[in-house]
Amino acid sequence: MVVRRSNDVLGDALVRRHDELIDTRRWLHQHPELGHHEYGTTALIRDRLTRLGLGERSAGTKTGAVFVLDGKRPGKTVLLRADIDALPVHEELDVTHRSLTDGVMHACGHDGHTAMLLTVATVLAERADDLDGSYAFVFQPGEECGDGARRMIEGGLLADLEADAALGCHLSVGALPTGTIALRSGLALADTHLIDLEVRGLPGHGAQPRRGGDAILATGTLITRMSRIVADLSYDRVACVCTCGALHAGSAANMIPELATMKVTLRTFTETQHQVAVDRLAVLVDEIIDRFQVAITVTTAGRLPAVTNDAEATSTVRRAAETVLGADRVLPSPPVTPGDDMGEFLARLPGCYFHIGATPTTGAAPHHSALFDIDERALDIGARVLLEAGPALARAARPKRHT
Repeated sequence: MVVRRSNDVLGDALVRRHDELIDTRRWLHQHPELGHHEYGTTALIRDRLTRLGLGERSAGTKTGAVFVLDGKRPGKTVLLRADIDALPVHEELDVTHRSLTDGVMHACGHDGHTAMLLTVATVLAERADDLDGSYAFVFQPGEECGDGARRMIEGGLLADLEADAALGCHLSVGALPTGTIALRSGLALADTHLIDLEVRGLPGHGAQPRRGGDAILATGTLITRMSRIVADLSYDRVACVCTCGALHAGSAANMIPELATMKVTLRTFTETQHQVAVDRLAVLVDEIIDRFQVAITVTTAGRLPAVTNDAEATSTVRRAAETVLGADRVLPSPPVTPGDDMGEFLARLPGCYFHIGATPTTGAAPHHSALFDIDERALDIGARVLLEAGPALARAARPKRHT
């Protein structure tokens, strides 16, 4: 599947590491940890990279790890990032390496991301005498929490590393077949706005509902109308999204609760779209308050910037992927509504975040589902593209732009 070339030193080194790459991914899959509690994962990373002789830097967070490899020739510093956390999902796959932790699962491919970057660090460390520049391997906690990258940056990560470019990737199941890479210059992943809503009414007996103050009715109407706030908002023919992912209210069939709570995610691509959607949500909330005689509190629970790829860095990654797979397997990517806090790094550094096709031949379950799985052949491809693109960026990266 990977295009083999004569005198392909890095490719040959990766082939020798294939079994280790797969074993590492499967161990991580068996031992998933939630965001900011990735202690075992962090210990594994530290053990592997310390034994390679790489220098550890402060991650600025209680979990996660950062190690730096210096090549022997001058060049730029490239930050290579992998997210390491799992999700609160109980795995339903019947595989030998299924999660050993009830209610926690790598249901988004972060185990693969971590295994790939560990392998890339190992191969590059073995070839340090032939490398230009420096490589900062950043194993980031809490991506699913939405604040891992920000915490690292606030802890001084970028100031310490003085990186010139950033590189990251995500395994993609369903949309992309194994053996392909997809990427785009410019706006690539949506802005993610997490919103908590609290609807407070009047408690009462289920057999004697009031004309007003019913938090359940108010919440139900709010949910059914929520899609209206992003109606007609799209970017490059991709529609913006607003969905409710969590709803809690009541404890018995015959009791009207006083309180209902909702967790909502709003995905837009531009700041103008975001402001339009937020304003429409405010209007909708006022309408629900007036109609149902309830009180509603709206709170921002977090916000991630859109992932925006630098044109020059994206061209460098595209050439690397074409070298690895052939030009016909490197595909243009539309903007997508899933977000990622890789956007925090790319808001401060030129770089590229790309997608690796990892759809199993047996079929695809969606990301974040209990049946999610990857085609492990994609791990060799992703690692090989990183091995090609990282040194290319070290030679070609533009001056850093973070402040």
